Amino acid sequence: MTRNKSVRQNATAAALFLGLSPASRHLCRDLRWFGSRGDGGYHVCVDSLTPGSCIVYSLGTRENPSFDVAMAAYGCEVHSFDPTLEQQGLKTAALLGKSSFKVTFHDVGIGGRSMAYAPGTAPWQWPGLGYGRESNSKKWTLRTLESLMRELGHAKVDVLKMDVEGAEWPLLEHLLSSGHLRKLLSSGGLIRQIILEIHMLPRPDPSQIGSWPLPELYTRSRTSWFTRTPAYPVPSAADADAFNWHAADLLQQLVHEGGFGLLSHRVNTGGPSFIVSVAPKAASRMGKQHNGPRERKLPCCHEFSFLWKGISG
Repeated sequence: MTRNKSVRQNATAAALFLGLSPASRHLCRDLRWFGSRGDGGYHVCVDSLTPGSCIVYSLGTRENPSFDVAMAAYGCEVHSFDPTLEQQGLKTAALLGKSSFKVTFHDVGIGGRSMAYAPGTAPWQWPGLGYGRESNSKKWTLRTLESLMRELGHAKVDVLKMDVEGAEWPLLEHLLSSGHLRKLLSSGGLIRQIILEIHMLPRPDPSQIGSWPLPELYTRSRTSWFTRTPAYPVPSAADADAFNWHAADLLQQLVHEGGFGLLSHRVNTGGPSFIVSVAPKAASRMGKQHNGPRERKLPCCHEFSFLWKGISG
C-alpha cells in the first residue's frame, strides 16, 4: 500500500469513527492552500472570500506565521492570537517583521471563558505546549471569541483557524453551548469557515498507545468537560474515552446542528498513534447500528476544515 493511499484511508476511517461523513470537495469551487506546505499551512475556500473585506482570526502560531502572512497577502485583515508570544521572546513578531504584509498580533489566547492564568497554572489539554512538558512561565490572558470580536469591531469572522494543542475543545464547547452563539453559527452570522487541528486524548495505559514514547505525560493534569472543571487527572481509560466521546460529539454538533460541512481532512502524520474508543453516538447520527463502544488505532491529530453550508448553497 502506498503512503498516500494509507493516509487517505486513515482520514476516511477517522472521519467515520468520529461520526462525520468523509470530506466533500463539492462544498467549494475554489479551494486553495495558504501557508507552508508542511505544518502551518491549511486549505481555505475562497468562493466568498473578498480581498479587502475578509476577516481572518488565527489562533496559535508559535514560530510559523506562514498561514497568517499568506492570508494577509491575499487581502484579508488578519488577527493572530497567541498567549505564548512573550514566552517565545516575540520570535513570531520578529519573523513577521520581515514580511511586507500586515498581520496584527495579540498576546492573548481565545478560550471558553475570559480569564487570566497565573504562571504555572494554565490547564493543559492534550498534547499541550511542548507536548505537555511546558507550562506558562508568564501570566496568560484568555478571552472569549465574542468579546474580542466586539473589541475589534467585527460582526463576523470569515475564517477562524485553530491550532492550539487541545485548547480547541473549550472554545468549541463554548460556541455550541450558548443558544445565542449557536444560532449565529448555524445562520452563518458568526463564522464562515472553521479550520482546526484536533487532538484526541490517549488512554493512560502505555500498553495501549501504540508508538507514543512518553508515558509519563498521561498522569499530568488535564482539563475535561472542557471549561467546567479547572483541571483533572486522567487515571483510567474510561476517563480518556469520556473525553474523546465528548470531543467527537462537539464535532458532530458543528456539522449536524451548526450548519457546517466537512470540506477537507488531513491526517497529521507527524504525531503519535494510539487506541481510541469512540462512543456509539458517533455513528448513530449517521444511521448505523452499534452494539457498544468500538476501538481503533488512529493517529492522534487531524486537521479539519469546516465550511458553513450557506456559502456552497
